Amino acid sequence: MKRFVRRWGRMLLCLLILLSTAGLSAAGYIGKDTVYRSYAADFPREPWLVPVMKGIHDGVWPWRVLPAYADGGSPLDSLLALLPAGEGKKQDEAAETAAADPAEDASAEAETAAATAAEEAETASEASSREETVEATTVITTQGCVKTAQAVQPGVIPDGVCSEVVPAKDYGSAAPAFLSPDDTQYNRDTEGMFAQNGTYYLLQKVDRSYLKDALFIGDSRVQGLWEYGGITDVASFLCKESITTFTILDETLQFGRPGENPQWMKLEDALKSTSFRKIYISLGINEVGYPDTESYYHHYRSLLEKIRGLQPDAIIYIEGMMHVTEELSRHDIALNNRIVVQRNKAVSTLANGHDIFYIDMNEHFCDDDGNLLAEMTGDGVHLYGSYYSRWTDAVLENAVIRSEEDYQE
Repeated sequence: MKRFVRRWGRMLLCLLILLSTAGLSAAGYIGKDTVYRSYAADFPREPWLVPVMKGIHDGVWPWRVLPAYADGGSPLDSLLALLPAGEGKKQDEAAETAAADPAEDASAEAETAAATAAEEAETASEASSREETVEATTVITTQGCVKTAQAVQPGVIPDGVCSEVVPAKDYGSAAPAFLSPDDTQYNRDTEGMFAQNGTYYLLQKVDRSYLKDALFIGDSRVQGLWEYGGITDVASFLCKESITTFTILDETLQFGRPGENPQWMKLEDALKSTSFRKIYISLGINEVGYPDTESYYHHYRSLLEKIRGLQPDAIIYIEGMMHVTEELSRHDIALNNRIVVQRNKAVSTLANGHDIFYIDMNEHFCDDDGNLLAEMTGDGVHLYGSYYSRWTDAVLENAVIRSEEDYQE
């Protein structure tokens, strides 16, 4: 009996080793153009297991080849997400073209050209119509001080109403799976909460009392601001390590209000329990390894819609994701400023200039190439405690005052 048990134990161990090897080899093959691009294997001389083992040595774990699966998608979705943008579509189109009749191709091309021309004409007509109906833009600086300015073109928020997205140098290391095409169109709303209404409020400097009815929502970076930013006596916080725009509506977060012991609550319950005049949102670093920017944008948009429904009178501040160091941006396919900047640009389009604003603190923390200064961080992502006061300063230098209720010094 003991011999039988030992024999089956060895067989199970061998089976486990074979399955583990097969799984890791599959991960190496799946991630050969993304996660393990810098560990290219010379197949068949080197098995696909080699880049995986090299990656593990450097902290690149196998499950990073399936970022969409980690968010609740299927393994098939994850594999498709790792294809270069449009690859599956191109292959389908190529197959259809090869099987199509030449005469049908010519007819289809003619129809496509006609449809494109009609669409362009319609777009031009709509743009012309919008330009003819543009009215004076009201730019409000402070209470009782109003000036008017003509918008340069429809849909353009005047200077000084939102921060510019801080750029960063592209080192060519970002995995294509985590990016969307640079010409992707994001918010183009003409109605609803993300649409502009012709009235804009300029960003200006305030003191810390401005934050007495403010809530900061975010991940571990916001936890750092809570602990070291020097505003726990005035501001409230709702945050959790590793939280993402994909999961924040479902998880329980730590909710802290001035003078009270923190509680664990869901976002919806926290926003129902207290009314806030300002809500700051800082998320994104934990999902840079999820395909792709467009998906991130839609989750961010849904989060803002949820918040607006629960807090209809609050000013919403979209805080640009803080950059990472040059070392990470050069060598990490996900923790990468190319991805960070593209995603900041995407969500910045959700600002409407009258009750939703984009602010970017990166100029307070980055070098001339847009990289987080190495002396400010230990891991390339999170600030040392002594630097969180700069974040507080950035917030107080970019505030909006719509009425006396927003700010009473």
